[in-house]
Amino acid sequence: MNKSCSRCQEELPFEKFGRQAGHSDGLTSACKACLATAKTEEYAANPEKFIVRVRQFREANPMSIRAYMETHREQRAAATAAWRAANPEKAAAHLASWGANDPGRGERWRKANLDMDRAKSLRRRARRCGATGNGLTPSEWNEMKSYFGGRCAYCLTPCVGLEQEHMTPLYRGGSHASDNIVPACRSCNASKGTKNLLEFLSREVRPTLKGKRYA
Repeated sequence: MNKSCSRCQEELPFEKFGRQAGHSDGLTSACKACLATAKTEEYAANPEKFIVRVRQFREANPMSIRAYMETHREQRAAATAAWRAANPEKAAAHLASWGANDPGRGERWRKANLDMDRAKSLRRRARRCGATGNGLTPSEWNEMKSYFGGRCAYCLTPCVGLEQEHMTPLYRGGSHASDNIVPACRSCNASKGTKNLLEFLSREVRPTLKGKRYA
C-alpha cells in the first residue's frame, strides 16, 4: 500500500515512512527521506541546540548509551570505517582538530578509561594480525576478572591493573575472543610475550612452584 508524503507529495510505499503513534495509520506524515533532510537542515541552522540535547540525553541515560555501544560495536565500527573511507579529508580534519583546543584531552581520557583504551589497542593489534574475534566488552572483561577473583591467571597474584592476555598469541594465529583471553598481571603478560601457553608454563610457572609465589 502507498501513502502520500506531506513534504515531497510523492506516493510512496508504507515502508518509506517511519512509525508514529497517534496517527490513524500509525505512520509519520512525511517520508523518512524528507524527515532526514529536514533534520539535517535544522541541525545546520542551529547545531548547538542538538549538541545540548544529545549531551543532556547522555547525562540522563548513561547506562542506555553504554549498553547500546556494547551491543552495536560491530555495526558502529563498520559505519565509522565506511564514513572515513568516503570522507578521508573530513576524517583527517576531525582527527587533527580533536584535541586542538584542548591538548590534554586525549591523555585525560586514557587515564580515566584505562580498560577501554587498552581494549582499543588490542582490537587494532588483532586487526593487524588478521585475528578472528571481537574481543571483550567492558562488562565481559569485568565478569572475567571477577571470575578469576581479581587475580592473575598465571601467578595468582591479586592485581588492580590486570591486562587481557592471549593464551595463544595473536602473532601465532590466536583469536581475539573470550576463549583465548585471560587476565594477567603486567609481569606475566610481558614474560609470556609471544610464547604459547605450554611454552610459558614450562619455562616460567613451573620453577615458581618451589618458591613463595604460590605459597
